[in-house]
Amino acid sequence: MSNTFTQRELEILRLLANGKQNKSIARELGISPFTVRDHLSAIFKKTGVASRFELGLLAVRGGYSVDSREDKSLLDL
Repeated sequence: MSNTFTQRELEILRLLANGKQNKSIARELGISPFTVRDHLSAIFKKTGVASRFELGLLAVRGGYSVDSREDKSLLDL
């Protein structure tokens, strides 16, 4: 399990923590919803979570909600 996230994964994680759905994330970042899904799959693998809800909970607890710009590790929670 890796705790290194790409910059794009961190952007997607922040948006997910703020309650955005894949289509909204895709629109905001100018990418395809399928690309968002692929990035989320990579984040799931890296964190070991099995659901979007669980990932969102970890992200919020880790300080990724609102306008967090600080790089953190969800695995340190």
